[in-house]
Amino acid sequence: MGALQRKFGGAKNRGTRTFTFQKAASGVIRHILQQLEEIKVVETTSKGGRAISRVGQQDLDRIAGQVASGGGDDGSGSSSDDE
Repeated sequence: MGALQRKFGGAKNRGTRTFTFQKAASGVIRHILQQLEEIKVVETTSKGGRAISRVGQQDLDRIAGQVASGGGDDGSGSSSDDE
């Protein structure tokens, strides 16, 4: 979770003093990781961290393949036939 806090952190506005880096809030990150664990996309490791599970990686690969091929009817209606 600390790596995600550093990744999504940014400059803190301290008024008249110079900006300085601050880590992102951990509550939202923690809640998202807990939800991903519930749907078996992320699992806890033996060291206490979290990693993408085998099933989660398969889901991500399948979705990436669909996006790359431009396939799948997502119902977004973004076809150029609407003109």
